Amino acid sequence: MSESLGSSVAGTTEAVTDSSVPFAASPDGRYASDWHQDSNHKDHDTVFDHKLGVIPNSVLVLFTADKKTAYPIHWSWKGGEGGNPVTISMDATTITLSIHAGASLHGVWDPKKGWTQYTDGYWKVIATA
Repeated sequence: MSESLGSSVAGTTEAVTDSSVPFAASPDGRYASDWHQDSNHKDHDTVFDHKLGVIPNSVLVLFTADKKTAYPIHWSWKGGEGGNPVTISMDATTITLSIHAGASLHGVWDPKKGWTQYTDGYWKVIATA
């Protein structure tokens, strides 16, 4: 069994809640988290508590290393080649990003610089019911 890190405490997942953020648990069916710091140092789940009451129809996951430039996650994961999150799952109250220590937290490619792989950064989740 893998150890927990980040949003997990002693094997129990800790939800990310953002009550001060506009749309968080809003009655109009929209949720937007704040930026949540994360890393790939250990296998773990990062859980966002959206409180929409239904499985979201649309979810956008964003990554940033510096809070200046954000990258939307185009989710498709191939073992050993893909970055995190390895799995994105959701239910009527939460959206879970499963993070694997064996892959970069996220990677970006630039035609002039090539690949940059990040081990630390931030996630933001936006969802609509």
